[in-house]
Amino acid sequence: MTVMTTANSMVQLSVAPAMRGRVMALYMAVFMGGTPLGSPMIGWIGSAWGPRWTIMVGSLATGLAVLGAMLYLMRSQDVHVRYQRRPRPRFTLIRGELSEPVPQVAN
Repeated sequence: MTVMTTANSMVQLSVAPAMRGRVMALYMAVFMGGTPLGSPMIGWIGSAWGPRWTIMVGSLATGLAVLGAMLYLMRSQDVHVRYQRRPRPRFTLIRGELSEPVPQVAN
């Protein structure tokens, strides 16, 4: 419930007030429109293989959707991720070019 409320609020707050109704209509159509497609498949998996498999398949589908959205946003926003192991492990997001610009040498 917390995730659904947060996603709903984020969509509403990130849209211009004049477009909010239209965007929320599309958001709800996508959000609720996926239920008739996914529910029969998850129900069949549950009846064929048991409830543990439904949770695993749902988790994998969610993970793949998040990964796909992340890759799309990284490419469209030109964001790169740099991993640094020392002094302690951390990820750094870099917007724009990944490497430092090469200084020009005058001849």
